[in-house]
Amino acid sequence: TFGIAGMPAPGVTLDAAEAAMDATLAAFLDKGPDPEAFERIKTQLRAAQIYALDDAEGRARRYGEALTTGLTLADVESWPDVLQAVTPEDVMAAAREVLDRKRAVTTHLMQAEK
Repeated sequence: TFGIAGMPAPGVTLDAAEAAMDATLAAFLDKGPDPEAFERIKTQLRAAQIYALDDAEGRARRYGEALTTGLTLADVESWPDVLQAVTPEDVMAAAREVLDRKRAVTTHLMQAEK
């Protein structure tokens, strides 16, 4: 499951916001990730993983969630290296699979009229 959410600015219709999101996703699928941003994000992920090692509760939760969903200790321990090995081409392959507009479902949540 993959989800994207958006909230229109005041005065922007839901349909216009959806069209803008579709245009943004189409542009991403056409151009791919910005190389500098991609490397920055990978660095941020690695830093977050290192800082997470200081959090005993978070570490225990990460292992517990993995083990209860069928993963192994080796899976948890190798995850940082798996993330660092991801390439822009990997991202685009996944994006083409999950961002297929023909398979998308859109829901509009609106406040009840008073």
